[in-house]
Formats: sequence, C-alpha cells, structure tokens
Amino acid sequence: MQDNNNKVIRAINLTSNIITTIAGQSMQSASTYNEGDGGPATSAKLNAPVSLLFDPTQNKLYFAESFNWAIRVIDLATGIISNFAGDGTYTQNIQPDSKLLYDLITI
Repeated sequence: MQDNNNKVIRAINLTSNIITTIAGQSMQSASTYNEGDGGPATSAKLNAPVSLLFDPTQNKLYFAESFNWAIRVIDLATGIISNFAGDGTYTQNIQPDSKLLYDLITI
C-alpha cells in the first residue's frame, strides 16, 4: 500500500498483521526522479508514490511517483528499485515505448 504522507510503500502481511516498509525512507522526499535507483528500495527516496501495480509473473511492483513525474519499479525478489518511465520532467504528452506499455497493460 502507498503511504503518501510518509513517502513510502508498505506491505501488509494478512496472516501476522505485520506492516513493513518495502520502499522509501519515511518523511524523506526525493529531490530527483531517480534518487536511489539501482539500490535497495528501502534506501530510495520517494516523492508521493501512488497507483501501485503488482506483476505476479515477474514479481515486480510498479508505481507512479506523482511529484517526480516518473514510473518506478521494484524487483521484489531482489529489493532493487529502478526507473521504468519518465525523466522527471512534467509533461502532458508522454509517448511511452509501445512494447513496454503493452507488456505493462497485459500483465
């Protein structure tokens, strides 16, 4: 689940009722769209994570970072975060790679 106020993404274990942070540093806002890419998602700084999408076939979690105008992805097997789309520039005319978009939509 997204926790916008704390700038993190959390997971809830429904069996144990334990909540863990899987991405972001609480209350630490990113200054760039890719801050922390290539490293542990728990060390990355996020800025308003929203709209989570889980891909069970690849064990990846995609989300939009609304104030940094990017889509990021977490490999849940490794815990590594990376940029999926966007370059931190605000635009209303995004032209995504059609293959990547198709793959994302058909998950």
